[in-house]
Amino acid sequence: MSQLFIPDGRIDSERHDSLTMEGTSMRAAIYYPQMTPPLSWLKQSLLFWDHVCAIEHADYWESPDPTLQWLGEQGVFEPLVIDSLEREAQDRFQAEVESVAELASRQRLYVPPAEIEQDFIYLGKLPLEIEETLRSRSLAQETGKGELLTHRDLTLCILGLAAKHLSNQFTFGDRHYSTHTNSSLSADFAFSPLPDMNSETVLQIVLRDLLPVPNDQVSFQDILEFKASHARELLAFRRALDGLQVALPQELLQNPGAAAGVRDEFELALHDLHAAFRRRRIAFLTVGVSIFAGWALGQMAPDLTATVAWELSGFGTGNIIAGLAQVRDTPRVRDFSYLYKARQDFPGRGERY
Repeated sequence: MSQLFIPDGRIDSERHDSLTMEGTSMRAAIYYPQMTPPLSWLKQSLLFWDHVCAIEHADYWESPDPTLQWLGEQGVFEPLVIDSLEREAQDRFQAEVESVAELASRQRLYVPPAEIEQDFIYLGKLPLEIEETLRSRSLAQETGKGELLTHRDLTLCILGLAAKHLSNQFTFGDRHYSTHTNSSLSADFAFSPLPDMNSETVLQIVLRDLLPVPNDQVSFQDILEFKASHARELLAFRRALDGLQVALPQELLQNPGAAAGVRDEFELALHDLHAAFRRRRIAFLTVGVSIFAGWALGQMAPDLTATVAWELSGFGTGNIIAGLAQVRDTPRVRDFSYLYKARQDFPGRGERY
């Protein structure tokens, strides 16, 4: 594995750039709270993102998940380690964790929790200072197996904060790291405002049953080969989604003609993508996704909820629904994930994080 990764754990740029869609920014999807994402999430995210990430403990590669090891060898999986945060970011992360720990103490989320409420965090996944904070408050307990026993809710909160700080640090220039989860509690913390930054009201768009994603029988090799053979269709679809994020808020703010051309471009790109799947005989599902529009509404439409009944040939009508969401800082189009709620595969109880 060493030939694929530079010392801080990030993918070698020369190897990675050869796999990024030409002419676009680099986009990475960070999965949390678990270290090993569900296979369905990996498959759908690898199709539309340049590479995928998970938050790992420092010694992860001593016994890696075989699927993630193979994806790492292909240059499309990136392990993220919380200790790689810069000193200022680590201080902010720890301050937020201490606030969460204080609240957890008041709610008496002590260990050992009931079996249905417990989780395990690998030692070394969190900074030593945070592990000590949790132990000192009786919020974590070593199991003797290299793990900390914790209350599930507390774990989800802490790892949501970790994802927030990691995505913020690694997003710069034309590189964009977006957070993905199947836990609504963890997402609340991942999308909370960063310290010294305000939250913004933005338009959240749901595309209902439109996005083709590989089904569970499709192999990872098939997906990577599809990306290589059909980069043009994937790039066109990515650009159409970017355009949709900008144009749809204009339509909702009483300028219906503004999005007409973008709608046609989106429909054509969607048709081409579905056709490419069929030509390659890739079995796929159509799923609902949620995207964040690159449009800060502020006070312009504080109570906006709307349904845009666009008729898309072959896909029916009423597929696009819009509402509001709170995100941290001022949003930019490519900083937020259009696969944010792509599929809901909730992890079972007692997972190892």
